[in-house]
Amino acid sequence: MGQLEVIDILCDVTSKMSDLILDMTIQLEQANIAEEVMIDLKQRQKECSDQLDIAEYKMRRRRDE
Repeated sequence: MGQLEVIDILCDVTSKMSDLILDMTIQLEQANIAEEVMIDLKQRQKECSDQLDIAEYKMRRRRDE
């Protein structure tokens, strides 16, 4: 397996994990979790999502070089 294949797999997995975390956050919100907890969870989810987007962008850019 070459480096490009590894990059593609990592990008795919991180995207799936981000989607899963977003779904879990939505489900917790619907379960009437305390508002302070939801605010914290949403902020943490957003930070992770933003970092994953940056990492994926950089990995894909490297792949295209």
